[in-house]
Amino acid sequence: MVKTVYNEISSGGERKNVRKRKSTWEELSGIFTAQEIYQQPATWAKKIAQIKMKKEALKKFMEPVLSDPDCDIVFTGLWNK
Repeated sequence: MVKTVYNEISSGGERKNVRKRKSTWEELSGIFTAQEIYQQPATWAKKIAQIKMKKEALKKFMEPVLSDPDCDIVFTGLWNK
């Protein structure tokens, strides 16, 4: 559920609280963006826990790649419930 307080960075760079109701976000066609931003902290916490649990397997998988100086690694997102 989307809360009514969102942090926003103004054009001057300072953070300020922006209070909008869910209906306002819907009227602005911004409800999906607001929901995405709201859920990110929990998603990152879950992802960090998953990475820590699989740390050794990830290291083993990445070793050959990381030892190749001509290899670039690009991380991208994937929507996964």
